Amino acid sequence: MKQKKAFKGLILIFALFSLLNPSFSQNKVIKGMIQDEKKNPVVSATIRIKGTKITSVSDNSGNFSIVAPSNKETLVISFIGFETSEIVTTTDMNSVITLKTTTTSLDNVVVNALGFETKKDKLGYATNRITGESLTNSGETGLMNALAGKSSGVRVSRSSGDPGGASQILIRGQSTITRSTDPLIVLDGIPISGDARNESSGGQIVQQSRLNDISPDDISSMQILKGASAAALWGTRAANGVIIITTKKGSSGSKANITIKSTVSFDEVSAYYDLQNTYGQGNNGVWASNAIRTWGDKIANRSGQADAVNNTGGYFVGNTGKTIYPITTKNSKETFVDKNYQDIFRTGYFIDNSLTISGGDTKSNFFISFNDLNQKGVARNSSDYRRTGLRVNVGREMNKWLNISNKASYTLTSSNRLQAGINNAGLLIGLLRTPPDVDNGDYIGKYYSSPGGSFVANRQRSYRNLVGSSTNPGFNNPLWVINSLQNKSVVNRFINATEINIKPVNWFTLTTRAGLDYFTDRQTNYFPYYTANATTGQYNREEYSEFQFNLDVIGRANYDFSNKLSGNIVVGFNYNSLKTTTLGGRSLNFILPDGPQDFNNATPANISTVDRYLNRLTNAGYTSIGLSWDDQLFLNATGRLEAASTFGQNAPKSFFYPSTDIAWQFTKLKAFENASWLSFGKIRASVGIVGVQPNAYQTFTNYTARTWGDGLGGALDPALYGTGSYVQNDDKGNAFLKPERKQEFEFGADLRFLNNKLSFGFSVYQNETKDALLSVTQAPSTGFNTTYSNAGTIQNKGIELDLGYNLIQKKDLTVDLTLNWTKNKNLVTFLNGAGSITLGGSAGVSSRAVEGYPLGILFSNSFLKDASGKVTLNANGFPTVNPTAAPIGDPNPDWRAAFGFNIKYKQFYLNALMEHSQGGQVINGTEAVLLDYGTSAATGFERTSTTNLKRYNGTTITAGTPFRGNIQDFGAGNVALDQSWYTGPGGWFGNVGEQFLEDATWTRFREINIGYNLTNNFLKQKLGLQSIGIELSGRNLFLISKVKGYDPDSNVSGSSSGRGVIYFVNPPTRSFLFTLKLTF
Repeated sequence: MKQKKAFKGLILIFALFSLLNPSFSQNKVIKGMIQDEKKNPVVSATIRIKGTKITSVSDNSGNFSIVAPSNKETLVISFIGFETSEIVTTTDMNSVITLKTTTTSLDNVVVNALGFETKKDKLGYATNRITGESLTNSGETGLMNALAGKSSGVRVSRSSGDPGGASQILIRGQSTITRSTDPLIVLDGIPISGDARNESSGGQIVQQSRLNDISPDDISSMQILKGASAAALWGTRAANGVIIITTKKGSSGSKANITIKSTVSFDEVSAYYDLQNTYGQGNNGVWASNAIRTWGDKIANRSGQADAVNNTGGYFVGNTGKTIYPITTKNSKETFVDKNYQDIFRTGYFIDNSLTISGGDTKSNFFISFNDLNQKGVARNSSDYRRTGLRVNVGREMNKWLNISNKASYTLTSSNRLQAGINNAGLLIGLLRTPPDVDNGDYIGKYYSSPGGSFVANRQRSYRNLVGSSTNPGFNNPLWVINSLQNKSVVNRFINATEINIKPVNWFTLTTRAGLDYFTDRQTNYFPYYTANATTGQYNREEYSEFQFNLDVIGRANYDFSNKLSGNIVVGFNYNSLKTTTLGGRSLNFILPDGPQDFNNATPANISTVDRYLNRLTNAGYTSIGLSWDDQLFLNATGRLEAASTFGQNAPKSFFYPSTDIAWQFTKLKAFENASWLSFGKIRASVGIVGVQPNAYQTFTNYTARTWGDGLGGALDPALYGTGSYVQNDDKGNAFLKPERKQEFEFGADLRFLNNKLSFGFSVYQNETKDALLSVTQAPSTGFNTTYSNAGTIQNKGIELDLGYNLIQKKDLTVDLTLNWTKNKNLVTFLNGAGSITLGGSAGVSSRAVEGYPLGILFSNSFLKDASGKVTLNANGFPTVNPTAAPIGDPNPDWRAAFGFNIKYKQFYLNALMEHSQGGQVINGTEAVLLDYGTSAATGFERTSTTNLKRYNGTTITAGTPFRGNIQDFGAGNVALDQSWYTGPGGWFGNVGEQFLEDATWTRFREINIGYNLTNNFLKQKLGLQSIGIELSGRNLFLISKVKGYDPDSNVSGSSSGRGVIYFVNPPTRSFLFTLKLTF
């Protein structure tokens, strides 16, 4: 009886508890698995009970479990890149849920400034994502050039065709005047070096870019943060934009995938100057041995017999064994223009091999890659580049609240660079100035001063030193440049990024990132005896090391205040330390002409040393707050408070960099629910401030070691006498130094039509950089030459358009079209009385910053003009030269655009990209010099006039008299353009750059790929292969331009701010590639 009462009592208690706690009796644990359309698990998908705050996340296998209030609820499943799905639960819910990839998934998944994934549709600023596949499709060996044409607002200008050479990357124009224009590179959340060291305004050597140390095959995606709002969380490092690079990782829960890829490329010169083959070495129509110019006799008028020589005096025995005597009478009609070219250039090539292994279990993933690139340039020697790299990326979910990943890479890069540019030791200076009747062969050998006498070994022979009798060749023989000079660089680089994520609750994550970028760069230059500008030898060596450590601690929280209002907050701390050391030296006047390549082969008086270091510290606190209303209105605000060791001691200790952006998806309104033509619409606006740090060690007036010269070659080095000396630097320190400050406003919209098949986006922006850092000239009475000050202002205004169209989307056929268009206008508005600042070029023609003009304006003399703009002529009918140099042309393009398409039919695919640059000007300094020297094809004509013609020197050519040159009317009748004109104001050394301005408009076929992926059961069962990929590619196949002989996008000043001057830049190339890819 008691047991029966007790049982009834338990039933009553259970019933009462159930009434008070309905969830006890009705709660249901729902389980399932999330997968994509290829049946791969979707990791970290969000599962939410609709109308509640109950959420769950899928694990590494795609599995999830969630407690539902009842047996019948609606699950909302979402993940970046997939369409949001709603599933009604059932009592036996334990099924597989497949998410469909959105049409715009690749564009919709983006990375913000801190490296966290987010949805592009929720951002209030413009950003572009470039996939790793798109980068490798370019066929470029380096990341810099692989970016070209792939994003609006981004301009990539290749300096030359040298392997591994740096290019200039500009994002929304140049935002600084004297500081580097390179964007900040963030690799897996860690800032790294991406610049080119030791570039000069005269472009003696096109240096490597450290960004090219990263193999394109290792890249998963690149995110370009173009505006100040997008990049503001990076403060003083973000004025030039930010490129976020994410490397690949393995897939958790998948078997190991092995991929072997091999690419071979054949490269050829794509543009070269036209040279005359009619007239020989000499002056005023008379042949002359060793003459500097080619204004000699007409080669066809010679007898054609063997040259008369003097075999009683000095002579030369070349490296081929040929004996060369001084020529007394030039009789031979033989010319060597083609031979001289072929002796230097060839079909270059590279072989790029890579091996990747990736995979993981349910809680871990790994990605391992090994790559080796071996490139030989189009020059037959001294133009090579090799990059060997190893990468290991691993990740592990330790438990549900702790996740750890580490990404490490090592790269060994070596190269031998060619001399070029404003440099007597340059390759093309010697080659293009060589007279057509001079053979550059036998460039090195023995010089005998008399028959039977002793010889001088390893003497250089050039067209200005035909038997090697002089120690000075004038200009280097191009064969000497590629075979005797050495310009080597060896870089060892290690990058490591570690990330720890702690997620104690669903709404909060604590992320700690620590990373380092360490590399050493050993650069050596060797100029043997008898080299132009170093006739007694020169040896340079520089050992450079750079260590950058970065630490970020970031807390992220998300909270749903209601069904419509949600928010997130980020609070973080950043510490960055950059340390560099430079130790090197230069030795001149070798003791032994053929002695060892080290500093022991020179006396102490001929050795100078370099010993520098830099230690820069930056720390900052930052925050970001985001609000979302009804999943259609998104507001974000960020702020970074930053302090750095480069700020002046009397300047504020820290600077604040705020930003805010707002985005409204107006298509969420009911008015657009039935607008089938408009799939998505968003308007956005943002404003932000970023900056540029001053150079280090400019806040104090330092003391430096000095040597003195008397202007006649004598020198005094106090280090050789006693204990040496230091003197006060003539650059005055500035205790009030502060960072440059760039503010930018941006407005735009993103639209998608026809069920997301057609996408269109535009952005309008305006930015202004104040307190630009300049070296301001000081009055002599101060005892200083310059002081480094915040003294300039520069602005940019622009428009960006992006268009994408999924033209065809069928089971076996996909066709996608892309188009981007950019227009940017730049203006230097204030230089604080600095007049103009030279950015690159030469003394006569330069690229400068001039107040009231675009940055990089071309600056030179022009022909004198009257008030109406008409050229003022002298008594002989020739233009007169304006003695005052002034701005003459703008190298910046009016606009740029790129069009691409991707076609896939079953296992075939075809991709192509074309790019166009409209407007802008360049000065063709190379052609101007060739006119002066008489080797240009334009100087190879024989003319006859029916009337008398005046020469520039005032003499007259009577009617009917043949002469060499051209005929032109400057406004007072025809005149003769002959040697006196071209070696005067009509050539380069007349310093009238205006006449050599050329239209820089171009259109190029940037890249094309056609390939096939073979997959079948036989490969899997018999060979263990998942697929075999075969691809044919072309890069820079053709260039349409009004200029001849060069690429108008190249530049003598390398990747620096100075643009638009072409001066014996090494030639551009086109490439044909074949790729084989095996996947196991």
